[in-house]
Amino acid sequence: MPVQLTTKNDALDIVNFTDDVASYYALGQRILAKIATYGAAAQAVAGGTATERQSKFVEMTQMMIATDDIPRIAALVAPIGTMTELLATEYADFIDPE
Repeated sequence: MPVQLTTKNDALDIVNFTDDVASYYALGQRILAKIATYGAAAQAVAGGTATERQSKFVEMTQMMIATDDIPRIAALVAPIGTMTELLATEYADFIDPE
C-alpha cells in the first residue's frame, strides 16, 4: 500500500499546530529582545555610558542595517508585543503545555 503523503502531512500539520504557536511566540520574544538590546545600547551610546560591547553592537547594527530601517524595525515592537502578549495570556497551554 502506498504511503498517503497528503494524509500524513495533514496529520503532521494538526499534531504540530501547538508547537508552531509556541515557536511563533518564541520567535516574537527573540525579535523583541533584539530590538530592546539595540535600543538600550543606542541610548547608552547617546548618553556616553555605553560599555565596549554596547558600542560595538550599535556600530555593527548601523553597518548592517540601513539607517531608514531602524525606525521601521522599532515600529515592530507594538504589533509583535501585542501578539506575544495575546499568545502568553490566551494560549499559554499551547506555549507551555505542562
